[in-house]
Amino acid sequence: MKKAAKPAGISKGQCRCGKIRLEIDTPARWAWHGHSPASRRAHGAAYATYVGSWRKRLRITSGKSGIARYEHKASGTVRSFCATCSTPLFYERVRAPHMINVPRTLLEGRTGRQPLYHIAIEELQERAYTGEPNPAAMLFDEQTSALDPEMISEVLDVMVDLAREGMTMMVVTHEMSFASKVANRVIMDKSEIVEDALKTDFFGSPRSDRAQKFLSKILSH
Repeated sequence: MKKAAKPAGISKGQCRCGKIRLEIDTPARWAWHGHSPASRRAHGAAYATYVGSWRKRLRITSGKSGIARYEHKASGTVRSFCATCSTPLFYERVRAPHMINVPRTLLEGRTGRQPLYHIAIEELQERAYTGEPNPAAMLFDEQTSALDPEMISEVLDVMVDLAREGMTMMVVTHEMSFASKVANRVIMDKSEIVEDALKTDFFGSPRSDRAQKFLSKILSH
């Protein structure tokens, strides 16, 4: 399997008082808007925009001892702040242990990612302006094909969250376990549509010979 793309640059950042300084390799993995009450309260804003970086590609270049951490026991999420000026620094999710989210406002210059989706969009405040409406649909083409094995589940977790929040997604994937859990319909295509069915029908009783042969191979292990 291909490795993740090599870093192309560095984006540096700091807290308000300057005691905590950090940098991430770019391009970052993802960027998103968070509308949850926890993010709004942590930032004192209508919503927060985060840039997600692989943990191993983030470095604290000064002030590490001045970082205060708060763990929310119920969800397992961890938020870090500057102990001097209280600037929010990091947001960590238990389901993505290899990733760390940094508030976009801390980082200078380009990060290689634009915020393309919203988490907890149902909590969007009337006073919030996000620049663009939430997209009507998102398209994914083999979104995990170039990732290290340990990163695949983290990307799929984000997609599961999007599906639960009602985002329409069209996904080209070989991750059949993932498709069987979140898809509404499964379409099998080889220059032409050979199967178009509800996921229960596709995985349970496929009609076409091609789909039957395909599933007999991948579901036997």
